[in-house]
Amino acid sequence: MNTMKSVYNKLFKEETQLASHEINLSLHDEAMAAYKLTFKAGNDAIAEMKKVKAAVDSAKQNMQSYVKVYQNSEDAFAKLEKLVKEIGVPLPPEVVQNQKTVKDNLRGFITAYVKSLNAIKVA
Repeated sequence: MNTMKSVYNKLFKEETQLASHEINLSLHDEAMAAYKLTFKAGNDAIAEMKKVKAAVDSAKQNMQSYVKVYQNSEDAFAKLEKLVKEIGVPLPPEVVQNQKTVKDNLRGFITAYVKSLNAIKVA
């Protein structure tokens, strides 16, 4: 029995500090909590980017529709100008002004659309 005690005493001279092990376990828990938050933030960011992409796609379709309507307006105005010249009647000033307003609006919409797309690319 004495031999056994002396062997154990020699083998286990160091005392185990449980407090230091508890600290290491709590650091692991903190790291896991931080990982979970990071993972959630990443998923949230991806979800938001999908929403942005859908909004950009919708804006692109709306702009294409607007350009098509504008082209139809230009065609109609060209036909009107031709008809007016053929019959020799001057175009009413409000018709000319309306067409100019439509052109200005198109330029403004296209400029805003391009700026928005560039802002998204930069971000």
